[in-house]
Amino acid sequence: MFGSTPRGRRIVAVDYIMEVVAVTTAIQEEILKEMGVDSTYGLACLGKINMEYENDQDLIVRFYKFVAEEEIACEEAELGPDEYSVRLQMQQSLHNR
Repeated sequence: MFGSTPRGRRIVAVDYIMEVVAVTTAIQEEILKEMGVDSTYGLACLGKINMEYENDQDLIVRFYKFVAEEEIACEEAELGPDEYSVRLQMQQSLHNR
């Protein structure tokens, strides 16, 4: 099995990272489309937003909302629906203390 040697574990890790990047990109594209933004253009611009629009408070707020939604979607995809639900319940119980 690949994961039994250091090289094999690196191969597995790289494959996993590539898969996560692909899933994240797909989620970004979906969210951008829902926002009415061309996904190719939106993906190209994501890294430039803070620098280009630092004085546009509305855009920055919307951008960070986008980032938060993306993080939630990635976490749910990574954990699966059952484990994600348990995590949300734990966070809610901590918040209510």
